Amino acid sequence: MFTVDEIKSLNELELCVYRYVATHQEDACYMKIRDLAEAAHVSTTTVLHFCKKMGCDGFAEFRLRFRDYRRYLSGHRQRYDASEITHFFQRVGDSSYQAEIDQVASVLKAAPCIIFVGVGNSAFTAQYAARYFSNAGAFSLSVTDPFHPAEISQDLPVTIVVISVSGETTETLDIANKFKFRGCPIVSITMSENCTLARLADYHLSCYLTQVKKGTLDLTTQVPILYLVEQLGYRMLEDGAPASE
Repeated sequence: MFTVDEIKSLNELELCVYRYVATHQEDACYMKIRDLAEAAHVSTTTVLHFCKKMGCDGFAEFRLRFRDYRRYLSGHRQRYDASEITHFFQRVGDSSYQAEIDQVASVLKAAPCIIFVGVGNSAFTAQYAARYFSNAGAFSLSVTDPFHPAEISQDLPVTIVVISVSGETTETLDIANKFKFRGCPIVSITMSENCTLARLADYHLSCYLTQVKKGTLDLTTQVPILYLVEQLGYRMLEDGAPASE
């Protein structure tokens, strides 16, 4: 990212985006595309062209890679950073994001059976989600074994919720694909809307996180995903009995 060749390829308008990002790094990490375009005095199309020349498929991927790039430049030992969690909770209050949650909640309310899928760290989140939804009165199960057969009875329509931080884990994608070909609606919850799992799913919720790893070990926070699980689970109660305080 930001190699000499990439910078050379930028036209004058795209250089405006580059200059703004370079001088407002903290803000650029969390800006929406329209906000960045306005701040750099260019169009959103120009921002997308800039992202493509930086080797990214879209603006969301650029932000994620830019955060990683900043960590790389710092050269310091990583400390726990709660800023992404803070920004997530600011973003989740937007009416557009709430509308996405409402859409997924309505799909899950109509499902006779919900199966939560997760592998690795996400396996524990999937198990928690299944228990939480069961507490809310939904018939829900979890699948955390990547070799679990995806045989579904035609008499019981099932909706699948696949939880994955990266959305690129091969085993998770294999499970999702099997359920997809058996006619099950797929809901995905990942850190980015541009991952393979999000594109495969019928419905999607993004947490817009940066994946944090120590070698092969994943240390990415699960807090935003747990929040979405509980939001969706609690909304299962809205048409039923109220929860006790």
